[in-house]
Amino acid sequence: MLREVAEELGLSAALAAAGRSSIRLRELIRAVRACKTAAEERDVIAKESAALREAFKDQDSRYRHRNVAKLMYIHMLGYPTHFGQMETLKLIAANGFPEKRIGYLGLMILLDERHEVLMLVTNSLKMDLNNHKNMYIVGLALAALGNICSAVSLGLGSWQQRERRPSAAGGGR
Repeated sequence: MLREVAEELGLSAALAAAGRSSIRLRELIRAVRACKTAAEERDVIAKESAALREAFKDQDSRYRHRNVAKLMYIHMLGYPTHFGQMETLKLIAANGFPEKRIGYLGLMILLDERHEVLMLVTNSLKMDLNNHKNMYIVGLALAALGNICSAVSLGLGSWQQRERRPSAAGGGR
């Protein structure tokens, strides 16, 4: 089905040239938009999810950031993407800024504070927050920290508790 939609859109040459079963994000978006029914869309997503699982099994780091970007798109469509959580963490642990950017974006979109996988990202977050060479990496880490944590999980308590403390301290004077 995915190849049929790709052929209709004139993308079969791109698939053949790439020599891989997975397609680029832009081509995936076109294929999903070209679907006339929900069943066709589910079929396209199922085939691309299978291709992503295979790519993740192969441990190919060249296209990891592209695959996680496709995974985020699939997640935004409402399909399950739990199989790619570890790939997001691998991108965060990478050295380059482009990989970290996609990794932190995937962290913010795919995960929240209830996921246990977040315990694995704490060391990378700490290292990136202490990065003195690249302020953009520090910014990525701060943005991700702000998105995945609540005030309670950071140990700050609720806003009501923070408001009570100063008033209680001021009332005793």
